[in-house]
Amino acid sequence: MHSISELKAHFNYPALAGKVDWHVHSTASDGLDSPTQLIRLAKKAGLKEIALTDHDTVEGVAEALAAGKKLGVRVVPGVELSVRDNLRGRQAGIHVLALNINHHSPELRKWFASRERERVKSAEKSVRLLQSFGYTLSMREVHNFAKGRMGRPAIARALLSHQENRALMKRSFKLSHEPIFHDVFECLLGGGRPAYILKNDSPNILFAFRLVRKLGGLPVLAHPLLCESPQGTISLPFSKMREYARAGCAGLEVYYTYPEEFPYPRSLRERWLKLARELNLAVTGGSDYHGKGALAIPYLKIGRIPYP
Repeated sequence: MHSISELKAHFNYPALAGKVDWHVHSTASDGLDSPTQLIRLAKKAGLKEIALTDHDTVEGVAEALAAGKKLGVRVVPGVELSVRDNLRGRQAGIHVLALNINHHSPELRKWFASRERERVKSAEKSVRLLQSFGYTLSMREVHNFAKGRMGRPAIARALLSHQENRALMKRSFKLSHEPIFHDVFECLLGGGRPAYILKNDSPNILFAFRLVRKLGGLPVLAHPLLCESPQGTISLPFSKMREYARAGCAGLEVYYTYPEEFPYPRSLRERWLKLARELNLAVTGGSDYHGKGALAIPYLKIGRIPYP
């Protein structure tokens, strides 16, 4: 068991840039690579350490740990928790990374079971909306792409599997190219888009901070510019980050691979870094890598994270 102070000292991205990636996903949730394949990719990229942070599951951690031991890549057990809070007067979905979590915890698995039921309900609502817009899609197809872990990526991949859906997207949104995975979120499933569903009964973020600490992990506020609401994407206010630090949050994902439509110039990154230092938070970095290929998020690559 490591103390919070020890964890904060370890998760210091500026000192380890180019050697670590503390935010990656596998087929255990919505990634396209198995945990073993992720470790191989990390090794090829020259990384010394990665954190497997699948959405609301730790099912891939054991495999990743075994592969990491074999290939010489240190694996941090982690998870990305989906929570909510009120931001700028509206309910928003926020993500918290739990790094170095006790992945054997029965309490954590109880959380996951409740979250999976909510994910299925939200997916069903999104699919009904997409069907009403004229898209060919069924929950059976979504389940096939989900491989046991429901979420918007599975909906996006199922939708893109139909040529008529790609043609409809291209016409409806006047795309100059064949629609790809990222376009489905930009046009239909992202915050503020027509088929976005906010999980109103997601756990409150303050509960997540307490749970992660209780289980020996480091609670980190993930990608602060990408909080989602039915009205669109929201950047986390600095005042909220200060509130979270007082409530138990111990880290901030200052270094993150944002999409081009969310410009993240060095000047803004320096402001977030200054805030993290002011609040004595761990400064983490992650790519949010989900896989490669036609159904992947194209701008995300393992280990590809802004440098300090």
